[in-house]
Amino acid sequence: LKQRRPQRRHARRCCRSRAMASVERFGRGAFRSLAQVDIGSWHLVSGKRSDFLRNVANDLLETAAPGSRRGGHHFLDDRYYWLGSRKPQIPGSFDVGLATLWRRPQSARMVLSVFEKHAAQPTLLYCLDRLSVNAAGQPAVHGPALLAAYQATAAGFEGVRLGL
Repeated sequence: LKQRRPQRRHARRCCRSRAMASVERFGRGAFRSLAQVDIGSWHLVSGKRSDFLRNVANDLLETAAPGSRRGGHHFLDDRYYWLGSRKPQIPGSFDVGLATLWRRPQSARMVLSVFEKHAAQPTLLYCLDRLSVNAAGQPAVHGPALLAAYQATAAGFEGVRLGL
């Protein structure tokens, strides 16, 4: 007798539908405010990490709560999630929004959503973990301004898991 492999199609479909439901939470309407950035070259948004997108995330934190950018920090474990069937037009202008998914006393996970002009869903979700550090480079608790920035960018995103 031949043994049949169990069907995996259903499991894949469930995972995809859960992932898409999570992605839809990062649509344009979910953000209180969006900023505009110009991306001049693909090298700014590719590779193991993007210093350009890290700076954009820092700028959005500073906008959410002035003074939050002060203090040391490291970014860890950046991840890119390109969405859609076509590549965005780069160079070009894009709208960006920042969401804080979770935070712990010394770290936080953030997602930067990058939108093409007038698009409802993001082209890119750039996920990064931010670790607060003291002058000696050791993990440190977040300051009050940074906590306020995380709180301001967490609205509507609590509990979202992006399959990370």
